[in-house]
Amino acid sequence: MAAALSCSAALVGLTPVIFALSASGSPLARPLGLTTLALALGAFLWLGIVRARREVSDLGATARLLAQRVESPELRRGLLPAYELSRELSRSGPVDFSRALACAHIESIATAARQTNLDAALPDRPVRTGAQLLLVAAAILVCAVALFRGPMTLGARMLWAGVEGAGPKAASLAEPITGEIELTFLYPAYTRLPARTVPNTNGEISAPKGTQVRLKTRADRELAQAVVVCGQNALPLQVQGRALSGSLLVDVPGSYRFRFLDARGRTLVEGPPIPIAVEEDQRPKANIVVPMGDVEVDPKSRVTIRYEADDDFGLSEVALLFKLPGATKPERLVLQRASATPRRSSGEHVWDLVAPGLMPGDTVAYYLEATDNDEVSGKKTGVSRTQYLKIFSQAEHHRKLVRQIAQAWEKLVTHLADRLEAPDRKAEGRTIEKILSQAAVDTRGLDLGRELSELARTLRKDRSPEPLWRALGHIGAGMTEKAAASSDARATAAQWLRRGAGLDSDPVRRLSRAVEAEIDEVEKDVLYLEALVDQQRLEDLAVLSRELSAKRRDLSDLLEKYRTAPDDETRQKLFNEMARLKARMAELMQRMAELSKGINDEHINEEALRELDDAAASLDAFDTIQELLHQGKVEEAMKELEKIGQSLDELEKKLQKAARGEEDGSFSGLGRQLSDFARDIDQLEQDQQQVLEQTQKLRERTKQALQERVQRKGADFVQRLRKKADEARKRLEAVANPRSFWREDDLKRAQEAIEDLDKALAVKDFDQAAESVAKGLLHADQLAQEMERAAQESRRFPAELKDTAAEAQKNARNARGAVPPLEQIRDELQSLIPPPSAAMSAQDRQRMKELAQRQGQLQRQAGQLRQRMEELNQQGPLFPGSAQQMMQGVGNRMGQAQGQMQANNPTGASAQERAALDQLGELKQGLQRERGGASGEGGSVPWPWMGKGSPAVPGDEAGDDGGLDGSSSQEKVEIPDADKYQVPEEYRKDILDAMKQGAPEKYKDQVKRYYEEIVK
Repeated sequence: MAAALSCSAALVGLTPVIFALSASGSPLARPLGLTTLALALGAFLWLGIVRARREVSDLGATARLLAQRVESPELRRGLLPAYELSRELSRSGPVDFSRALACAHIESIATAARQTNLDAALPDRPVRTGAQLLLVAAAILVCAVALFRGPMTLGARMLWAGVEGAGPKAASLAEPITGEIELTFLYPAYTRLPARTVPNTNGEISAPKGTQVRLKTRADRELAQAVVVCGQNALPLQVQGRALSGSLLVDVPGSYRFRFLDARGRTLVEGPPIPIAVEEDQRPKANIVVPMGDVEVDPKSRVTIRYEADDDFGLSEVALLFKLPGATKPERLVLQRASATPRRSSGEHVWDLVAPGLMPGDTVAYYLEATDNDEVSGKKTGVSRTQYLKIFSQAEHHRKLVRQIAQAWEKLVTHLADRLEAPDRKAEGRTIEKILSQAAVDTRGLDLGRELSELARTLRKDRSPEPLWRALGHIGAGMTEKAAASSDARATAAQWLRRGAGLDSDPVRRLSRAVEAEIDEVEKDVLYLEALVDQQRLEDLAVLSRELSAKRRDLSDLLEKYRTAPDDETRQKLFNEMARLKARMAELMQRMAELSKGINDEHINEEALRELDDAAASLDAFDTIQELLHQGKVEEAMKELEKIGQSLDELEKKLQKAARGEEDGSFSGLGRQLSDFARDIDQLEQDQQQVLEQTQKLRERTKQALQERVQRKGADFVQRLRKKADEARKRLEAVANPRSFWREDDLKRAQEAIEDLDKALAVKDFDQAAESVAKGLLHADQLAQEMERAAQESRRFPAELKDTAAEAQKNARNARGAVPPLEQIRDELQSLIPPPSAAMSAQDRQRMKELAQRQGQLQRQAGQLRQRMEELNQQGPLFPGSAQQMMQGVGNRMGQAQGQMQANNPTGASAQERAALDQLGELKQGLQRERGGASGEGGSVPWPWMGKGSPAVPGDEAGDDGGLDGSSSQEKVEIPDADKYQVPEEYRKDILDAMKQGAPEKYKDQVKRYYEEIVK
């Protein structure tokens, strides 16, 4: 019975839960609820009725149960026998036991049972608990129905019928009551979408908010009235027979229903809900195309910003928002504002950074904002990613630069100390082990040289001054060279020492010399790099002082503006700007103090340091200026500011003077020597230019004599030679199947030479023609000899070579036939171009002799300058080895020019002289202190070589080009006259090869004239 009551309680308690699941519309709710109810009901029927009835009616089972649970021993032993005896006595018929004794036993057991508490044996507590659970479950059910009558009722209907609104009436409400629906969408004006009609739909609506939707449909019956229910509103429909029409406004997502009414306005029937979806107006998209990310720009520059924006319906405005340092909110700059509200917009804006008043080192956050034209829900904005604009600060950049170079300098000093304190440096106590132990120092030296070269490359890419990264490149190259020499010498010495050589042998002495040379190189590099760092620090101080003066002038302008128009807005702006400038000046002064501590005393004098201390103390005067402004004493404030300005101006002069190197320093003498060397190079260039001009005049007269000879030969001279060349070409083309690599090679080379000959004759380049005919004649003659040898073999062995005999004979005739025309051309050209001495007058030959002597003097001067270059390089790493080779090349070119002059060949001499001038020009450019500037005359620290031939830093594909930074030089480039050069042979050959490519028919004459001019 207790189990039955528990099952009943579970059934009643689960009922509201099952109804709630059914009302939620879950597809699993109904089968799950029905299954649960069926199980609970089945358990109640089985346990509470069937099983309980069966167990109660079975007295034997009851007797056995009591016999097991009673505490009386008498009942335990006699209860079941008493039941058995009573059952036998109840039957009719004889029994095999005494009826009297059986009745007495039954009476005694009954008496004992009446005296025993049977409730203890069969307690009713489980039954009472089951009943209590049933009451609690019933109370829960009643409360749920009372509080949630609607959902409970709906859940019961859904559970029973499986659909909403069970029963005949509810089922009729769920069915459609209209036919297909025609929808006409009238979109909001801001979308600029045309009206759209969609026939034969199920009525589902999807449109932007604010869209007016017109409905047309047909009812399934004749009507008196009809409405469309949308949310809480019932909108009337026009009824014409069975035709219905009306409209609704799309405002929020939901649904609508058709409802039919009778003449008295009572609801007859209502259709199913039809969804309404509101299409969301997307936010505009904005994107900054250029710059792609964070950039660093120069102060007072203009940044070009390219942008794109788009919206699904239209843009009303595109703006640039940027936040200046210290500002509390961003400033807004409208880029586009269009009444037409296009869907897509793009443009370009040149942002002038001067107007916002930005200072070096400032960072500006900026982004693009696009606003749409949504007049219904309210305008929405979309923004791009935030990007940052860093204003390049020369002082900040130089601080980073100085730190990097200072670290490199410290490594150089450490390496120098390792070399100086090496245990094998002195002969006394030197052992093989000590010599070998220094191999690690060699490796560190090589690594340091490569590291310095890599640092030079990094600084070059980081907008560092060219002299600085060039100097590091020179030092790195020299360091690598000397360390490699020491390492090689040590490896050689180690091999000899292992073979038994003594510690005073030549390999050991060579090692000592290599190490001493490396020590000298590193000592020179340490002193030079320290001077460069100090020089850079001084320039940084000068830059900071100029920035301080500029900020002070800005503040003076603001004070003047406030004095003329003292309004509250200008006054507040003045106070804000003064606080900002004061903080900026304090920061700059702190940096200046840090820089001044690292500068060697010999590079900055005490007077400049005093000016620096006075300028730092002048910052306290800002408090006085602010106090005077609060009191309204503008004139007194301007006077105090003027005092600060005078102090800053004086500081700027002192620091600029120190930065220019006007103070005497350890490298001032070297700087003057370098300036003298640059002047001597300039003078040598001028003298060489004069010799070249005089040689060009002699070459011109020789060229004129050649033209006269050509005219005497006749107008058809060139054509005759070309015909002979064509005859030789045709004879060679007739040669077939050379049957030998050597013959084929001679044939090919002879044909190429004849082709070059024809092109050279076409443009009247007789020098190149003579060279080409000589080559062609050589290969044609060799080919003829080979072919004649093959023909002789075919005649000697007719049986074996009968298949090729005829062809060999023909090839021999054709090959030999090509030789005479070429010989005739050679003879004609030799008669045209006599030896240079024969083409010159006695006066010109005398002049050439004088020029040769003058050229010899210039060659000796070039040799002396090269010696001076080596001497300068001993004092500091100014010139790389390639620059010294260039100087040697100048002398070699001058010597070759002298040889050509002595041979009375003005053409060859002018070509060598021009080459020497080109190299002298490169030397001059490399000696400039900075790009486009003059050489550092009187400077305390001479700048390193900056021209072509500088050591290439790692990663440079340009090699030792002087313009490794990729920027275009502003140097003026001289365009030489047509006759200043003798065209190099390789260039002339390339032109002839290009001529072989042919040209369109109507352009052949123009192309011919072009090549005639280009090879003159």
